[in-house]
Amino acid sequence: MGHTSVTARIVRVRDDLSPAAQAKTMVHELAHITMEHDRSDTRSETEAESTAYLVMSHLGIDSGSYSFGYVSGWAEDTSTVQRSAEIIRRTAGEICSRLDDRLAPMEIAPLTLSRQVPMPSPTPMTQVPVLGIEPA
Repeated sequence: MGHTSVTARIVRVRDDLSPAAQAKTMVHELAHITMEHDRSDTRSETEAESTAYLVMSHLGIDSGSYSFGYVSGWAEDTSTVQRSAEIIRRTAGEICSRLDDRLAPMEIAPLTLSRQVPMPSPTPMTQVPVLGIEPA
């Protein structure tokens, strides 16, 4: 649903996603940048999606129907999440704090993220530079 260039600090998100799915994907990809993941593997995908779930929950957006399946597909077992719990918690806290500072004057209506079916390539994507976000 998205792609990140950690070194260029650019996130690409599919244009055909719902606004809630785009927001969740942006947070997932921002987590990759913040944690300085340089590849997709069990640990990095589990950490990024778990972080995205916590941040979206903080914002009042339920992404559990997507995130739980995604994490269970990547995590080898519950110990994968347990080993990464502290960095997930810390990264989610940092992102939530940054968002709270920027979104304080706004009111966000609760949204629900439904499971998205992957679209065949090529899919148009929006490229968004991630500015002012320092790696953890």
